[in-house]
Formats: sequence, structure tokens, C-alpha cells
Amino acid sequence: MQMLLHALFVLLHLVAGAAWFGLALAVPALSRSAATGAEGAVTVGSRVVDSMTVFAAVLLVTALGAFFLGGGFEAYSPIYHASLGLGALLLGVQVALLAPAWRALASGRVDAQGRIAMAVGVGHLLWLVLLVLMLWPRFAVATA
Repeated sequence: MQMLLHALFVLLHLVAGAAWFGLALAVPALSRSAATGAEGAVTVGSRVVDSMTVFAAVLLVTALGAFFLGGGFEAYSPIYHASLGLGALLLGVQVALLAPAWRALASGRVDAQGRIAMAVGVGHLLWLVLLVLMLWPRFAVATA
């Protein structure tokens, strides 16, 4: 049962990470549309950013669940420990940078576009580093 639950956490973790990444790809275009006053762009963008926040939280929760179901700190290398910290940082970027910047844009502050772009860029960089860290042990073992 524990292995099945672990596999479920890993699957949900992968889905949440892919969903966050995919939704984040739409944010720059949505912010440009919202800044020019395109109809519905603010509403759609707000839903996308809110969904990204949920997926970032699910990403971290499922990572923690899989981590502890898989044996915890003793069972995983420091690469995975660092990944947990970077996952928490991704959620922090989402909550502390991207969401407030989007709310500022939604309230009419066009200058928030730069902060939105920066937050999405930092989030994508963190996501890429997390992906490499998660896959690195698998490739290192396969090539050894």
C-alpha cells in the first residue's frame, strides 16, 4: 500500500509540475493583453495565476509526501534535499512575487508587467533546476 501511495504522490507531483510550467508559459502574453486593455485578459490571467499557485502548492506537498513515504532524509541524497528547498522557493516566488504583481496589473498598474516577467522567468529557472536535480541521479546511475 505504501508503494502505491508513493507512486500516486510521484504521479501527482509530475502532473502539478507540468501544469505549473505550462500555465506559466501563457502569463507573459496575458500580461501584455491585460496591459493593453484586451477584454477578458485580466480575468483569464487572474485564473491562470491562481491555478499556478495551487499547482505550486500541490507540487511541494506531493514532493514532501513522496519524500517521506520513500524513506525520508536517510533514504535520499542531498540533491533531493536541495530540491525540496527549491520547490519551497518556487512556491514563495509564486505567492510573494507573481501573484501580487498580477494583482497590481489587474488594478491598472501597467508597470507591473516587468515584475510579472521577472517572476515568471525566475520561476521557470527554478523549475528547470528542479527538473535537472530530479533527473540527475537517474542519468548518473544509467551512465555509470
